[in-house]
Amino acid sequence: MSGAIALEGRTLTVAYGGRRVLDGLEVAITAGGVTALCGPNGCGKSTLLRALAGLQPIQAGSVRIDGRALGTLRRRERARALALLAQANEVPAGLTVFELAAYGRHAHRPLIGGLSTTDRTAILDALSATGLREHAARDVTALSGGERQRAWIAMALAQQCRVLLLDEPTTWLDVRHQVELVLALKALNRERGITIVCVLHDLNQAAALADRVLLMQAGRILHDGPPDQVLTPDNLAEVYGVEMWRLDHPESAAPLCVPAFAPVRHRSHEFRS
Repeated sequence: MSGAIALEGRTLTVAYGGRRVLDGLEVAITAGGVTALCGPNGCGKSTLLRALAGLQPIQAGSVRIDGRALGTLRRRERARALALLAQANEVPAGLTVFELAAYGRHAHRPLIGGLSTTDRTAILDALSATGLREHAARDVTALSGGERQRAWIAMALAQQCRVLLLDEPTTWLDVRHQVELVLALKALNRERGITIVCVLHDLNQAAALADRVLLMQAGRILHDGPPDQVLTPDNLAEVYGVEMWRLDHPESAAPLCVPAFAPVRHRSHEFRS
Protein backbone atom coordinates (compact mmCIF):
# COMPACT_ATOMS: atom_id res chain seq x y z
CA MET A 1 0.00 0.00 0.00
CA SER A 2 1.39 3.43 -0.95
CA GLY A 3 0.17 6.99 -1.36
CA ALA A 4 -1.38 9.54 0.97
CA ILE A 5 -3.62 8.25 3.73
CA ALA A 6 -7.13 9.74 3.69
CA LEU A 7 -8.65 7.89 6.64
CA GLU A 8 -6.99 5.90 9.39
CA GLY A 9 -8.10 3.81 12.34
CA ARG A 10 -5.49 3.20 15.03
CA THR A 11 -5.85 0.34 17.53
CA LEU A 12 -9.65 0.52 17.27
CA THR A 13 -11.51 -1.38 19.96
CA VAL A 14 -15.31 -1.62 19.93
CA ALA A 15 -17.41 -3.76 22.26
CA TYR A 16 -21.11 -4.59 22.49
CA GLY A 17 -22.34 -5.82 25.85
CA GLY A 18 -18.87 -6.80 26.94
CA ARG A 19 -18.07 -8.66 23.71
CA ARG A 20 -15.28 -7.13 21.67
CA VAL A 21 -16.25 -6.78 18.02
CA LEU A 22 -13.03 -4.97 17.07
CA ASP A 23 -9.93 -5.48 19.19
CA GLY A 24 -6.99 -3.20 18.47
CA LEU A 25 -7.70 -3.10 14.73
CA GLU A 26 -5.40 -1.05 12.50
CA VAL A 27 -6.48 0.20 9.08
CA ALA A 28 -5.30 2.94 6.72
CA ILE A 29 -7.35 3.96 3.68
CA THR A 30 -5.41 5.34 0.73
CA ALA A 31 -6.65 8.62 -0.72
CA GLY A 32 -8.32 8.38 -4.10
CA GLY A 33 -8.85 4.62 -3.96
CA VAL A 34 -11.80 2.28 -3.66
CA THR A 35 -11.64 -0.11 -0.72
CA ALA A 36 -14.10 -2.96 -0.16
CA LEU A 37 -14.69 -4.44 3.29
CA CYS A 38 -15.71 -8.10 2.89
CA GLY A 39 -16.32 -11.02 5.21
CA PRO A 40 -19.05 -13.13 6.81
CA ASN A 41 -21.98 -11.73 8.77
CA GLY A 42 -20.95 -10.48 12.19
CA CYS A 43 -17.27 -10.11 11.36
CA GLY A 44 -17.27 -6.37 12.17
CA LYS A 45 -17.45 -4.79 8.68
CA SER A 46 -20.28 -2.36 9.40
CA THR A 47 -18.94 -1.66 12.89
CA LEU A 48 -15.59 -0.70 11.40
CA LEU A 49 -17.26 1.55 8.82
CA ARG A 50 -19.30 3.33 11.49
CA ALA A 51 -16.24 3.71 13.70
CA LEU A 52 -14.33 5.31 10.83
CA ALA A 53 -17.27 7.69 10.33
CA GLY A 54 -17.22 8.68 14.00
CA LEU A 55 -20.74 7.31 14.53
CA GLN A 56 -19.75 4.24 16.55
CA PRO A 57 -18.44 4.80 20.10
CA ILE A 58 -15.01 3.23 20.53
CA GLN A 59 -13.54 1.95 23.77
CA ALA A 60 -9.94 2.50 22.67
CA GLY A 61 -8.01 3.84 19.72
CA SER A 62 -8.55 6.78 17.41
CA VAL A 63 -9.69 7.77 13.92
CA ARG A 64 -7.80 10.30 11.83
CA ILE A 65 -8.79 11.92 8.55
CA ASP A 66 -6.14 13.67 6.50
CA GLY A 67 -3.89 13.34 9.54
CA ARG A 68 -6.28 15.08 11.93
CA ALA A 69 -8.09 13.38 14.79
CA LEU A 70 -11.72 13.01 13.75
CA GLY A 71 -12.92 13.77 17.28
CA THR A 72 -11.34 17.24 17.17
CA LEU A 73 -13.26 18.32 14.08
CA ARG A 74 -16.39 20.39 14.40
CA ARG A 75 -19.54 18.90 12.90
CA ARG A 76 -19.35 21.02 9.77
CA GLU A 77 -15.69 20.22 9.25
CA ARG A 78 -16.45 16.52 9.62
CA ALA A 79 -19.33 16.74 7.16
CA ARG A 80 -17.08 18.37 4.60
CA ALA A 81 -14.54 15.60 5.10
CA LEU A 82 -16.69 12.47 4.91
CA ALA A 83 -20.19 11.07 4.47
CA LEU A 84 -21.69 7.72 5.45
CA LEU A 85 -24.62 6.14 3.65
CA ALA A 86 -26.26 3.45 5.77
CA GLN A 87 -27.94 0.25 4.57
CA ALA A 88 -31.47 1.64 4.85
CA ASN A 89 -32.56 5.27 4.76
CA GLU A 90 -36.05 6.54 5.40
CA VAL A 91 -37.30 9.31 3.13
CA PRO A 92 -40.23 11.50 4.21
CA ALA A 93 -43.12 11.41 1.76
CA GLY A 94 -43.23 14.38 -0.57
CA LEU A 95 -39.48 15.01 -0.62
CA THR A 96 -38.14 15.59 -4.13
CA VAL A 97 -34.81 14.36 -5.47
CA PHE A 98 -33.53 17.96 -5.54
CA GLU A 99 -34.60 18.52 -1.93
CA LEU A 100 -32.90 15.34 -0.77
CA ALA A 101 -29.66 16.33 -2.49
CA ALA A 102 -29.97 19.78 -0.93
CA TYR A 103 -29.59 18.24 2.54
CA GLY A 104 -25.97 17.66 1.59
CA ARG A 105 -25.37 21.40 1.57
CA HIS A 106 -26.04 21.89 5.31
CA ALA A 107 -22.32 21.81 6.06
CA HIS A 108 -21.74 24.73 3.69
CA ARG A 109 -24.77 26.92 4.35
CA PRO A 110 -25.38 29.56 7.03
CA LEU A 111 -27.88 28.67 9.73
CA ILE A 112 -30.38 31.17 8.33
CA GLY A 113 -31.19 31.72 4.67
CA GLY A 114 -32.02 29.79 1.54
CA LEU A 115 -29.89 28.08 -1.03
CA SER A 116 -27.19 30.17 -2.65
CA THR A 117 -26.14 30.04 -6.28
CA THR A 118 -23.14 27.98 -5.16
CA ASP A 119 -25.44 25.55 -3.37
CA ARG A 120 -27.70 25.11 -6.40
CA THR A 121 -24.72 24.60 -8.68
CA ALA A 122 -23.33 21.91 -6.36
CA ILE A 123 -26.72 20.16 -6.14
CA LEU A 124 -27.31 20.13 -9.90
CA ASP A 125 -23.75 18.96 -10.46
CA ALA A 126 -24.32 16.07 -8.02
CA LEU A 127 -27.57 15.13 -9.75
CA SER A 128 -25.85 15.18 -13.14
CA ALA A 129 -23.03 12.99 -11.84
CA THR A 130 -25.52 10.39 -10.66
CA GLY A 131 -27.74 10.57 -13.74
CA LEU A 132 -30.68 12.12 -11.88
CA ARG A 133 -30.79 15.70 -13.10
CA GLU A 134 -33.87 15.02 -15.23
CA HIS A 135 -35.54 13.52 -12.15
CA ALA A 136 -34.87 16.49 -9.84
CA ALA A 137 -38.58 17.29 -9.37
CA ARG A 138 -39.69 13.69 -8.77
CA ASP A 139 -40.74 12.38 -5.38
CA VAL A 140 -37.92 10.23 -4.00
CA THR A 141 -40.39 7.55 -2.94
CA ALA A 142 -41.48 7.18 -6.58
CA LEU A 143 -37.98 6.22 -7.72
CA SER A 144 -36.82 2.68 -8.36
CA GLY A 145 -34.48 1.10 -5.83
CA GLY A 146 -31.39 1.83 -7.91
CA GLU A 147 -32.44 5.42 -8.57
CA ARG A 148 -33.11 5.94 -4.88
CA GLN A 149 -29.63 4.71 -3.98
CA ARG A 150 -28.17 7.12 -6.51
CA ALA A 151 -30.25 9.93 -5.00
CA TRP A 152 -28.61 9.31 -1.63
CA ILE A 153 -25.21 9.30 -3.30
CA ALA A 154 -26.13 12.61 -4.94
CA MET A 155 -26.79 14.03 -1.48
CA ALA A 156 -23.30 12.94 -0.40
CA LEU A 157 -21.78 14.46 -3.55
CA ALA A 158 -23.57 17.74 -2.93
CA GLN A 159 -21.92 17.63 0.50
CA GLN A 160 -18.61 17.79 -1.43
CA CYS A 161 -16.91 15.42 0.95
CA ARG A 162 -13.53 13.85 0.22
CA VAL A 163 -14.37 10.38 1.59
CA LEU A 164 -17.57 8.43 0.91
CA LEU A 165 -18.45 5.46 3.13
CA LEU A 166 -21.20 3.06 2.00
CA ASP A 167 -22.69 0.19 3.98
CA GLU A 168 -23.92 -2.54 1.61
CA PRO A 169 -25.10 -0.09 -1.08
CA THR A 170 -26.31 -2.83 -3.45
CA THR A 171 -28.45 -4.71 -0.91
CA TRP A 172 -32.08 -5.24 -2.03
CA LEU A 173 -31.31 -4.15 -5.59
CA ASP A 174 -31.95 -6.37 -8.60
CA VAL A 175 -29.02 -7.34 -10.84
CA ARG A 176 -29.46 -4.49 -13.30
CA HIS A 177 -29.51 -1.84 -10.58
CA GLN A 178 -26.56 -3.46 -8.82
CA VAL A 179 -24.52 -3.21 -12.01
CA GLU A 180 -25.61 0.39 -12.63
CA LEU A 181 -24.67 1.42 -9.09
CA VAL A 182 -21.26 -0.27 -9.22
CA LEU A 183 -20.52 1.45 -12.54
CA ALA A 184 -21.69 4.81 -11.15
CA LEU A 185 -19.40 4.48 -8.13
CA LYS A 186 -16.45 3.53 -10.32
CA ALA A 187 -17.08 6.60 -12.48
CA LEU A 188 -17.28 8.90 -9.45
CA ASN A 189 -13.99 7.60 -8.14
CA ARG A 190 -12.26 7.78 -11.52
CA GLU A 191 -13.59 11.19 -12.59
CA ARG A 192 -13.70 13.01 -9.25
CA GLY A 193 -11.05 11.26 -7.18
CA ILE A 194 -13.43 10.59 -4.30
CA THR A 195 -12.08 8.07 -1.81
CA ILE A 196 -14.66 5.29 -1.44
CA VAL A 197 -14.92 2.66 1.29
CA CYS A 198 -17.82 0.23 1.05
CA VAL A 199 -19.06 -2.87 2.81
CA LEU A 200 -19.96 -5.51 0.23
CA HIS A 201 -21.22 -9.07 0.54
CA ASP A 202 -20.95 -9.81 -3.17
CA LEU A 203 -17.31 -10.72 -3.81
CA ASN A 204 -17.65 -10.28 -7.56
CA GLN A 205 -18.92 -6.73 -7.04
CA ALA A 206 -15.94 -6.10 -4.76
CA ALA A 207 -13.58 -7.39 -7.46
CA ALA A 208 -15.24 -5.23 -10.12
CA LEU A 209 -15.39 -2.04 -8.06
CA ALA A 210 -12.45 -1.99 -5.66
CA ASP A 211 -8.73 -1.69 -6.18
CA ARG A 212 -8.23 -3.00 -2.63
CA VAL A 213 -10.10 -5.62 -0.61
CA LEU A 214 -9.95 -6.07 3.16
CA LEU A 215 -11.10 -9.59 4.03
CA MET A 216 -12.32 -9.67 7.64
CA GLN A 217 -13.13 -12.39 10.14
CA ALA A 218 -14.05 -12.07 13.83
CA GLY A 219 -13.11 -8.40 14.05
CA ARG A 220 -9.73 -8.80 12.38
CA ILE A 221 -8.39 -8.04 8.91
CA LEU A 222 -6.94 -11.35 7.74
CA HIS A 223 -6.07 -10.38 4.17
CA ASP A 224 -5.46 -6.98 2.58
CA GLY A 225 -4.53 -6.17 -1.00
CA PRO A 226 -5.68 -6.06 -4.62
CA PRO A 227 -8.69 -8.27 -5.45
CA ASP A 228 -6.69 -10.74 -7.53
CA GLN A 229 -4.33 -11.34 -4.61
CA VAL A 230 -6.91 -11.42 -1.80
CA LEU A 231 -9.84 -13.26 -3.40
CA THR A 232 -8.13 -16.63 -3.67
CA PRO A 233 -9.73 -20.03 -2.93
CA ASP A 234 -7.55 -20.58 0.14
CA ASN A 235 -8.28 -17.14 1.61
CA LEU A 236 -12.02 -17.46 0.98
CA ALA A 237 -12.16 -20.95 2.45
CA GLU A 238 -10.36 -19.67 5.54
CA VAL A 239 -12.72 -16.73 6.03
CA TYR A 240 -16.08 -18.12 4.91
CA GLY A 241 -15.63 -21.83 5.65
CA VAL A 242 -16.79 -22.99 2.22
CA GLU A 243 -14.93 -24.11 -0.85
CA MET A 244 -14.80 -21.47 -3.58
CA TRP A 245 -13.70 -21.70 -7.19
CA ARG A 246 -11.69 -18.84 -8.65
CA LEU A 247 -12.30 -17.99 -12.31
CA ASP A 248 -11.05 -15.09 -14.41
CA HIS A 249 -13.42 -12.64 -16.08
CA PRO A 250 -13.19 -13.26 -19.85
CA GLU A 251 -12.63 -9.57 -20.64
CA SER A 252 -11.17 -7.81 -17.60
CA ALA A 253 -9.41 -10.84 -16.02
CA ALA A 254 -10.84 -9.71 -12.66
CA PRO A 255 -11.39 -12.62 -10.26
CA LEU A 256 -14.79 -14.28 -10.25
CA CYS A 257 -15.64 -16.20 -7.09
CA VAL A 258 -18.03 -19.13 -7.36
CA PRO A 259 -19.09 -21.13 -4.27
CA ALA A 260 -18.79 -24.90 -4.56
CA PHE A 261 -21.77 -25.26 -2.18
CA ALA A 262 -19.83 -27.60 0.06
CA PRO A 263 -18.32 -27.03 3.52
CA VAL A 264 -14.55 -27.05 3.82
CA ARG A 265 -13.46 -30.54 4.92
CA HIS A 266 -9.78 -30.33 4.15
CA ARG A 267 -7.37 -27.75 2.85
CA SER A 268 -4.65 -29.87 1.26
CA HIS A 269 -5.82 -29.96 -2.37
CA GLU A 270 -5.44 -27.30 -5.05
CA PHE A 271 -8.44 -25.48 -6.46
CA ARG A 272 -8.81 -25.25 -10.19
CA SER A 273 -8.94 -21.88 -11.88
